[in-house]
Amino acid sequence: MDHLNFENQSHCLNCHTPLAGEYCSGCGQKRASRLTFKHLGVLLQSALFDLESPFFRLLFGLLLQPFSTIIGYLNGQRSRFGNPFKFSFILLTVIVLASHLLETSFISSSQLLEQKEQLKWQSEIALYEATHIYRVFILAFLLGLASKLVYRSAPYTMLEYTIGHLLILTLSVLIFSIPLMLEIFSEQLYAILSLLFSALYSIILNYKMAENELAKWKNWGQAILAYAIGSTLFSAMLTFLFGVYSGFTHKI
Repeated sequence: MDHLNFENQSHCLNCHTPLAGEYCSGCGQKRASRLTFKHLGVLLQSALFDLESPFFRLLFGLLLQPFSTIIGYLNGQRSRFGNPFKFSFILLTVIVLASHLLETSFISSSQLLEQKEQLKWQSEIALYEATHIYRVFILAFLLGLASKLVYRSAPYTMLEYTIGHLLILTLSVLIFSIPLMLEIFSEQLYAILSLLFSALYSIILNYKMAENELAKWKNWGQAILAYAIGSTLFSAMLTFLFGVYSGFTHKI
């Protein structure tokens, strides 16, 4: 294997565009050099504390100005905020791992007992707990579907509504999971507050996405209707899926 000559680079080693300075005009990468331990601090700082990265821009944007951040992304600020699905998956996975390390459950003991009565089987209970947080992806899809059905004439697509609701749901999990893991909240309080927050913010998001299109009273009515349809579909789907799974495992 030929060794690359890092000292005399005539072309970008990332995209092979001819180099005319320290940065590539094609992909923007800085002129590459061999990685040594003196680069380790820079790499770690960039990975962990680069507040200008799309991930942190989206995180801080959601925390400080959730609606303008989401609508800004939907209206074209894609590179600024990165991939919302990747953002939500990474953030939710970090929360799940942290909850396991801290031995925190997101499901109240009464709810878990109810599930034990309904499901009977330990594997079903484990599945119920493991999928609890990741179900926001399903809920976001159904809220997106309901929003587009209600706002048929709106310029936003179903996928754009789905992305907006996914980011709201992810924000809700983040905000209320931290006090839960710190034992400031009980599981019941977490469930109530996160539900109220996500419902309110999802309704407001739908309202703001059509703020200049409809009269206020009609817009609020449609925003509430869209959330009601989406959440009802979500509850019905979960009931059906766990019923099917329960029946299948009991037969086995």
